[in-house]
Amino acid sequence: MSVPMKLEKAKLVKMAGGGGGGLGGAIAGAAANAAGVDGMVPTVWTDSEMNFRFNPTQLTLDKSATYGGQNNRESEQGGQEQFANTGTRTLGFTALLDEWEAPAGSDVGDMVSKLQNWCNPDPKSPENRREPPLVMFVWGKFGFTGKLETVNATFELFRKDGTPARAEVTVSMKERPDEQVPTNPTSGGPPGRRSRSLVEGDSLAGIAYRELGDAKLWRVIADMNGIDDPLSVAPGTVVLLPSADDAATELRRLRASA
Repeated sequence: MSVPMKLEKAKLVKMAGGGGGGLGGAIAGAAANAAGVDGMVPTVWTDSEMNFRFNPTQLTLDKSATYGGQNNRESEQGGQEQFANTGTRTLGFTALLDEWEAPAGSDVGDMVSKLQNWCNPDPKSPENRREPPLVMFVWGKFGFTGKLETVNATFELFRKDGTPARAEVTVSMKERPDEQVPTNPTSGGPPGRRSRSLVEGDSLAGIAYRELGDAKLWRVIADMNGIDDPLSVAPGTVVLLPSADDAATELRRLRASA
């Protein structure tokens, strides 16, 4: 007997810690929904989570590389382009907001305002580093963490009193580069560490295998991030990763002290 596939709904979640703070913490719980009429439930967005009633029809992932020319007078073909740097990935998607059949008074204009507000500096971010909040787009096992760049809304259907009941919203996000823990040049501290944000279906063992080449190093990741139960790490949690050599050394130490 085949098991029916679960229908996953796309959502945007504001990460714990605000725009400039730490990234630790799990994705917020599901948004509450109030009962509607005729079986239709109005969509309720909170200040930390926005669930889409209708999934996007497509996602666009962009990444670019920059090249710079170099003059070469002796070459008939001119200067040879040389690699300069790699750009940050961007995610684009279009979502339909439709509250036409929900109870009277449901207003997609308020939903658009909430979404556009995430382009503004987060009040919880440090005063010396005001910036928009860090946001994760989650759809099943797909996750993308970054900051909203643009939110463009086209209102398409209105109630008799002018309240917008349907809108098509196009969203663009810029990926947040992996957080680096800087080296302390005066103390000879460890080199910069990478970080990874867990998405649905991730495990510490899987990250250890992909990033460090050995699934057994999950124990080191759990220890350095203060994780007591590696099987209950929620999507959205950001973990620091050591280098493969440091992880192997630390694993030997943990085994010796066990």
